[in-house]
Amino acid sequence: MKNAKWMLPLAWIAILAFGSATSQGQDRKNFLLVNYTGASIREIYVSPHESGWWGADVLGDGTLRNGYETVIHFNPYVQTSCFYDFKLVYTNGYEQIYDQGWDLCKIYEIRFRADELVAY
Repeated sequence: MKNAKWMLPLAWIAILAFGSATSQGQDRKNFLLVNYTGASIREIYVSPHESGWWGADVLGDGTLRNGYETVIHFNPYVQTSCFYDFKLVYTNGYEQIYDQGWDLCKIYEIRFRADELVAY
């Protein structure tokens, strides 16, 4: 019974450690991307505004049909700015670029429409 006095503090340490690990797994730049363009999107590129290249297609092998959505996740351990540009490639090969440097640290949802981007 003399070890019982250490159980409560150890339990709190475990709870705090687990809670910290869970919150570190989320990046503040993660956002919901919604396709309201009227067409299917084959590729999506999300690049830091200050970068000179687009990087990898974040959509992968899938296609994002009109009216559908996906969550874009960032690696919380890779430090980048909050400002990002977007490039959409449609199934017909047409490309659409939004290079204004959108602040993903303040945006939780982006709706791509035929000729505009609406951020919330």
